[in-house]
Amino acid sequence: MLQVSDRTAEERLSKSTWLALAAMALGVFVIANDFTALSVAIPRIEAQLHTTVSRAQWVINGYALVFGVLIVTGGRLADLFGRKRAFMVGASVFAFFSLLSGLMPTVVLLIICRALMGVGGAVMWPAVLGLTYAILPPSKKALAGGLILGVAGLGNAVGPLLGGWLTDAATWRLVFFINVPITAFAMLVTWREVPESATPSAERGSTTGASRSCLLGQSPCCSGSTWAPTAGSAGRRSSACSCSGWRCSPCSSLSNAARGTRHCSRRTFCATGSFPRRA
Repeated sequence: MLQVSDRTAEERLSKSTWLALAAMALGVFVIANDFTALSVAIPRIEAQLHTTVSRAQWVINGYALVFGVLIVTGGRLADLFGRKRAFMVGASVFAFFSLLSGLMPTVVLLIICRALMGVGGAVMWPAVLGLTYAILPPSKKALAGGLILGVAGLGNAVGPLLGGWLTDAATWRLVFFINVPITAFAMLVTWREVPESATPSAERGSTTGASRSCLLGQSPCCSGSTWAPTAGSAGRRSSACSCSGWRCSPCSSLSNAARGTRHCSRRTFCATGSFPRRA
């Protein structure tokens, strides 16, 4: 009886663990939210920056495409050099270029900053899942995947609502500015409450093939959402980077990683940045 009570006390989540989980959730939220938040602001961006619809679409697609390609490298770097360090570096890059995105006067500079935001998000995302697993007790590690998937889905769903409200109430640039304090808070809590987690002996597999596959998988989707309005489908502007057989968006990618199998390994590698290891 005493052993059972001691085990229960050890596995009870402390206040610092809850704060760490909140920081991880916020990191996931801002990344996922930025996939959809600007989808309703495209007409306003087109008008204010004096550009075309197809070019304005790349404000969304540039972020999604770079994220999908570099998430492989981001996951490997997190394994080798530490997931906490990777999260902090990725979050710094994400917040900095999010701030710059809100200040850019031309669509070309905005697209470049958005692509660099994708670099930061690609480094953050794989680190979040590893850190979440590391801070949870053994009996509650299954909560990690559910937390990440749930918050990612929430961020994707809330994105158009938040982006539309900010655009109508003030300006679409607030979609970028709001990322800065949220990311800064997540970084502060992570720095104080989350222990370092690394896998120095991680297999140094080649990431070139998986990166190329993810690029090929996302390119038709991004191209389709960019060219559809100019081809007579203006009412069907979609910027979701998912297509049949290849799914690289945050909400769909972690399901394969959670299974822990080597089936469909290229897709799993593309989604999480690392192959599942054999037991």
